[in-house]
Amino acid sequence: REEISTFGFTGPYIHDVAGDIARALRVRATTEVLVLDPSLTLIYRGGIDDQYGIAYTRNEVKEPWLRKAVDATLANTVPDVRHREEVAGCALGFHSGDDVEQVTQALLPEDGLTYHNRISRILEDNCVVCHRNGGIGPFALDNYKSAYGYRAMINYVLNEGLMPPWYAKPGISHYTNDRSLRATDRRALLQWTAGDAPEGDPALAVRHRTHAAGWTIGEPDYVAQLPEPQEVPAEGTVPYRVVYVKTDFPEDRWVKRLEIRPTAPEVTHHVIVTLEAPPDIEPPDPNRPWHEALSGFFAANGPGAVGTDFGEGKAKKLPAGAWLKFQLHYTTNGRATVDQTRLGFVFQDEPPDVEVETASAYNYWFKIPPFTKDHQVISKYTFPADGRLERVFPHTHNRGVAFRYDIIHLDGTETPVLQVPEYNFNWQLTYDFAEPPRFKKGDILRATAWYDNSEDNPYNPDPSKLVRHGEQTWDEMMIGYFDWTRTPAETTARN
Repeated sequence: REEISTFGFTGPYIHDVAGDIARALRVRATTEVLVLDPSLTLIYRGGIDDQYGIAYTRNEVKEPWLRKAVDATLANTVPDVRHREEVAGCALGFHSGDDVEQVTQALLPEDGLTYHNRISRILEDNCVVCHRNGGIGPFALDNYKSAYGYRAMINYVLNEGLMPPWYAKPGISHYTNDRSLRATDRRALLQWTAGDAPEGDPALAVRHRTHAAGWTIGEPDYVAQLPEPQEVPAEGTVPYRVVYVKTDFPEDRWVKRLEIRPTAPEVTHHVIVTLEAPPDIEPPDPNRPWHEALSGFFAANGPGAVGTDFGEGKAKKLPAGAWLKFQLHYTTNGRATVDQTRLGFVFQDEPPDVEVETASAYNYWFKIPPFTKDHQVISKYTFPADGRLERVFPHTHNRGVAFRYDIIHLDGTETPVLQVPEYNFNWQLTYDFAEPPRFKKGDILRATAWYDNSEDNPYNPDPSKLVRHGEQTWDEMMIGYFDWTRTPAETTARN
């Protein structure tokens, strides 16, 4: 009571003398906060903000995690950050920090494993963003009747590792956009779908979140839209489409947020945007370095994706008069429709403190022999300055089966940053680092890809062909795209 009075705390409190509440809620440290919505679903756990930490103090808050979580809960949405591994304050030692079992289970009455007390929350967190009316998923999973009806399919895709779509090997790095299921949630889903799949008490129903109908980045300053609607048939396979859009800015612009929004998200599997002019407008310059031509990745959108915020003090350059190349992957859903995808930009007037730069470790000269099952291709990029690796985007075509990135340091040691043991061309994913790996000038980013050009690969267009680099999906590519930032000292010197 003395401390509460001294520091002016005015909210309700409970003195957890024996630590029973902290144990039940798996609280890790004295300053950890938990935000729950009215249905007692955990929305956020972690620190209050980044001003105070173990052995450091900042003059001001840069990341108000708790405020963002509360704002998102009030808006019935999801905060950008839902779980932070590192928490300041005194460690309580009640459990391992890796144990992130649903806190909800400590608050709801014991009733066995049911849809309403556990399964609905797992589906809401991991599946409903796509599997809902109007989503890209082929069926909805936002109600008991539908989840019960598709329980066998849920069980199948979990056992086969097909869902949710996330291919990074665990234990290498942490990613802010990680879609993988927690082991405890996966076990619960498998148990429920393999058994009687009981509904439970509807009074414990999850509160479904509001999915953005508009821009998640705020109202854009500029929107680049496909010039013509794209017709998507009701059935069949739709080949990849490429559409070019010209911007009209006479000067470079600095992009601090961007977002790709299909007008028909229910059939738009993914969109990749690169800075690249049509070949008939600007033929390839033989004097232009290949790494520039292959470093134009700018934005991507996949199922359930939201806008990209490059972060405080960071922005990406949109060159004056740039061409935007849209690569569009559509999937049919039984109804003919049209799409006219848009790319929205939020600009800042002044150059950023730190520029987000895009580059690639690419290989243009590889040859994959016919009927080869495990062909390896390596590419390397030497960093021109000290910096951090913000995100990576591995890219191959239908024969690509695995991919990895490693940083080779000047002293010869290596740091693995991403391993994708089962690459899937149909899921073009970026991997955004929660703690961007650091590197020094002269360090090398090595990208390694493996290809299956054998008859065993069901996606292989023709195993009898000698395969080289090419734009079409029956050709191949080996590009390890990445975003990186220079350290502040390097940025100041460069500017």
